[in-house]
Amino acid sequence: MCKKRKGSGKQVLNKILDDLSTKLINNKKLSLATQKLRAGLLLHGSTSEETFELVSKLVWSSSHDDDTGKVWRQGIALKNGNIFVSDIFETIIENETLKESVMKEYPELSSMDYDAGMFAIWLVISSVQMFTQLLPVEVDDDDIDLDEWVSAVIAKFNLHFGL
Repeated sequence: MCKKRKGSGKQVLNKILDDLSTKLINNKKLSLATQKLRAGLLLHGSTSEETFELVSKLVWSSSHDDDTGKVWRQGIALKNGNIFVSDIFETIIENETLKESVMKEYPELSSMDYDAGMFAIWLVISSVQMFTQLLPVEVDDDDIDLDEWVSAVIAKFNLHFGL
């Protein structure tokens, strides 16, 4: 008897990324992490021939400190794990021609609006990476008091803007 799968592809991908990005994955388990990542991307994207080809280029990889050799981050990367998607995005947002093109396409945007949009995308991309300096504060989902965090930051936001 086949168990009925529940949840959307987006939910599965988000769970996988949450799991991968909140703990250091041992080198021996990077291949399994890559398989999970690819499965989540396919579930959320599609299982078309083109998507299979694109997803096959992506891996869950580690960056090592040049001096110590210790892992300082893990995340989605290309070219056998040597080029991180987040680094590519940082290069993209530094391109003034891109900014001009987007501003031309959406003339109602101010420069600050564009910067805010790029910042939001960068936050989402970087949020699905594991950074070793954050590991001491990463906790299980059940231990996160989401309402308390949101309430505290909304109060700070409102205070900042005098609301």
